[in-house]
Amino acid sequence: MFSITYIPYVVVWLITAKCNLNCKHCYAKQYLEVEELSLKEKLKLAKEIGELGIEWVAISGGEPLIHKDLIPVIEKLRDYDVGVSISSNATVVDENVARKLSRLDVYVYVSIDGPEKVHDTIRGKGMFKKTMKSIRIFRKFGVEYGTVMAVSKLNKDFVKEYLELALSINAESISIIPVMPTKYKTNTKYTLSSKDYANIIRIAEEFAEENKFPISLWCTPFAPLLTRSNYIGYYSCRIYDIVDIDPSGRLLACDVTGIPITSLKNKPLIEALREYQKHPIIKSITNPPKLPKQCLECGLLNYCRGGCYARALFERGDLNAGDPLCPLIDSLNRESK
Repeated sequence: MFSITYIPYVVVWLITAKCNLNCKHCYAKQYLEVEELSLKEKLKLAKEIGELGIEWVAISGGEPLIHKDLIPVIEKLRDYDVGVSISSNATVVDENVARKLSRLDVYVYVSIDGPEKVHDTIRGKGMFKKTMKSIRIFRKFGVEYGTVMAVSKLNKDFVKEYLELALSINAESISIIPVMPTKYKTNTKYTLSSKDYANIIRIAEEFAEENKFPISLWCTPFAPLLTRSNYIGYYSCRIYDIVDIDPSGRLLACDVTGIPITSLKNKPLIEALREYQKHPIIKSITNPPKLPKQCLECGLLNYCRGGCYARALFERGDLNAGDPLCPLIDSLNRESK
């Protein structure tokens, strides 16, 4: 057994890239090109996660609920008391699935992209009704769930309606994530401007304060520049103890970038984590050697460290070029034009 000091708190595991939908903004399509781990390999990884004492696994996709390996993998993780959440479009839920998720104490993040017409424009006709039916089944069987809105140019004007809907269906958590740019140009046409996202944060803050209900802004480490509300949550991937693993068992520099750092093929997880920790790309992300002066002079530097490096890479050409959704970096962009 290798000695290692780095054990992440969370593993984000894209268990499959396969999905029953074809959403306009999906970044996971890039993983359709890779070969999935076998069930035996998945169970081995789940066992190693448990033995290392990793506390939480966030299972993503694709659509995890369509995969035959999902329940066996969750069962193995729960054998070691690893907490489990899944991100799902919640369109394929039946009572049997809900019963199993409840028994295994799985938390579900349900994708909802606005009111029915808007949601169906993004996810497909009739999908909103299927999702609402699944939520009713979750409630019947005691499955805990929250909602996530992937906000883009397609639905940016419906954030308040989403928030009201989430509250009305008794979501236990409410989250917003900006749609990410990727290597696919089709994604970029849906991404938000810094001004648009600042307005979305303002709407979220007003709603959270009015309803005394916390809202989590995913992938928004610069949030304190725009809100001081105690009801708004955020985090920084650059310091957060989190590792992303793709369907083939590669450890990634974030699931959006798709940059492989090392692979679990023919090696134990603990060795892969050691390689991950020492890799120059990961070192440059967690301790950036160079950032724009706006970042270096910012009071959030030690926490934010340049913000989302996936957005920086795909919109500004470098992992450490500064988060284009940050208002400080946006001002830099406008000055340079």
